[in-house]
Amino acid sequence: QAPAAEDTKTDTLTSDEPEILEILEEVEFQDASDDSLRNIPTMEFEPLRGEERLTCSYPIQVGSFGNIREAYSKSVEIGNRLNEEIYLIYNQTTELFGLRTSPIGNISDALLQLLLFREQDPLNQYAIVALCTKRESSVEETYARFIIPISQFDTENDALQLSNEIEDELDIQTDVRRLQAGESEKFTVIAGSYTDFTMADQVQERLLNSGIIDNPGIEVDPETSLALDLMFRIYLGEISDTGEFSEKSTEYFRSTGRRLSIDTDQESIRLFDQSEYKTWARFIEIFEEVRNRTGLEPLEIFILE
Repeated sequence: QAPAAEDTKTDTLTSDEPEILEILEEVEFQDASDDSLRNIPTMEFEPLRGEERLTCSYPIQVGSFGNIREAYSKSVEIGNRLNEEIYLIYNQTTELFGLRTSPIGNISDALLQLLLFREQDPLNQYAIVALCTKRESSVEETYARFIIPISQFDTENDALQLSNEIEDELDIQTDVRRLQAGESEKFTVIAGSYTDFTMADQVQERLLNSGIIDNPGIEVDPETSLALDLMFRIYLGEISDTGEFSEKSTEYFRSTGRRLSIDTDQESIRLFDQSEYKTWARFIEIFEEVRNRTGLEPLEIFILE
């Protein structure tokens, strides 16, 4: 949701290709704050994700691609430029791979990392991702893994027989899964799954050379295919106290006709445009409008997941 410079008015997070990046479902989140307002708003406290207590971390998204091989290639390329490990997250809702850093513990540190990335790779565009969950879970569970479908059978015994033969003859890790095949499920022999795309590629080459498979076809392991509901928000940085919020809220409304809200914890008070968006095109339109009307910096793209 790095490559050569990309105009931020296109429907992308980053790319050196004109094709695909983070494109979200075409239903925009509607918020009363988008309406024209007659009065200067009073201060409002609005948590990012309701009143429930959540565990949050903040990786940085450095790009998003639709092709599995291109996504991996870009993750290596961008990672080398930034001297950072970049991981792939597959979103089945958009059918895109998000390229992200490992999680960062708080927004302030994420912003510092963002500034460092911009010094190292100024042509790329980045977004902070807010990963907030009700439970603490290993982030590695969300990283894309890769499988190579080999053959499908109507019976589990036939699938297990081929699986054992491949393991014995080629010493390749295999598994039998019930995977969708058209309108029905089949017992499918797969190689994998692999956390390393390069390893999956090497195994695929061995399967091709041995005649076990006729055509290449590395896929995302369905167990790591995530249905993510992403929302975009404009982040305007930290403020020192609620008095400063009142001042900035008035100034922001006079410039844009839009409301501000804040999210606060024990460490900081963070300033946001109040609206959230599900479509990248609409979000970036407002993002550019706010930047042009106010000149506020920093203006950051903030993805809620």
